[in-house]
Amino acid sequence: DYQFQGFEWMSRLSKWGMGACLADDMGLGKTIQALAVMISHASKGPCLVIAPTSVCMNWHTEISRFAPTLNSIQLGTGDREKIIKNLKKLDVLI
Repeated sequence: DYQFQGFEWMSRLSKWGMGACLADDMGLGKTIQALAVMISHASKGPCLVIAPTSVCMNWHTEISRFAPTLNSIQLGTGDREKIIKNLKKLDVLI
């Protein structure tokens, strides 16, 4: 119930044109809630995950596991401008 309520809250804020920041104890499902919102918005365009470098691989793994329809792209080395310009629906830039 907790995770579903978080998803509903973020979806409601999104509908109003507002953002959200999830911050609570570890292990309560923030990543799953965020992925559910990303999936519900995936047809509108790419998503952005801002995270410390130390957890970027974890985001990639969680997207592959729980949201395989999304395409995770880690921003690191390479032509960053080209990567950003080529983002499309279903992409998640980490």
